[in-house]
Amino acid sequence: MNSELAQRNMIDSQIKTWNVFGTRIIEIFEQINRQNFVPSKYKDLAFADCELDIGNNFKMNSPKLDARILQAVDPKNTDKVLEIGTGTGYLTALLSKLCDKIYSIEINKSLHSAAQQNLKKEKISNAQLVCGDGIDGYAKKAPFDVIVVSASTPDRLDLLEKQLADGGRMLVFLNVNGITITKLITKHNGDNWQIEDLFETTITPLIGLEVKPTFKF
Repeated sequence: MNSELAQRNMIDSQIKTWNVFGTRIIEIFEQINRQNFVPSKYKDLAFADCELDIGNNFKMNSPKLDARILQAVDPKNTDKVLEIGTGTGYLTALLSKLCDKIYSIEINKSLHSAAQQNLKKEKISNAQLVCGDGIDGYAKKAPFDVIVVSASTPDRLDLLEKQLADGGRMLVFLNVNGITITKLITKHNGDNWQIEDLFETTITPLIGLEVKPTFKF
């Protein structure tokens, strides 16, 4: 199967069947070739409905999860976006097509370097990548209209929430009693927060915020 057909099947059989129908989102999945962002040994699995190992215990999301993330935060072309966890840069590339400017922080140096090369090859110029720990956000560029935390956390991230603009949306994967719940947090009028539970999933935890196992004797 050629890559164009595989990409079309990914969109039709994975993304649309998980209730993602927005024209803008579908169009960027057509524009950005996922195969260009996966490790070379997984090229044949680039459009498969699964996570992919990208090294150092990091995972690349399934295509449908990235689509649901985009649909939830609904970036506008005037928005400034912060992404915590660049990975190989695929979700960064997708977000870049929907917003005005994106800042993305990656803690792993090799992934940061790979993402820079991937985005350069795609000629994406509105993404600024930062190598570092994103737990505390990126205050010097705040406030942000959209924040996406691409890994799970056991608690809400107050420092990140404070970096949202009024009306800003933050997507976070909250690990509650062993279940990872995708939450959309929207800021209204200063300190009023609307919290919406979207769906359950599995995703790699943020470095430093891993849930410790509970031992029973």
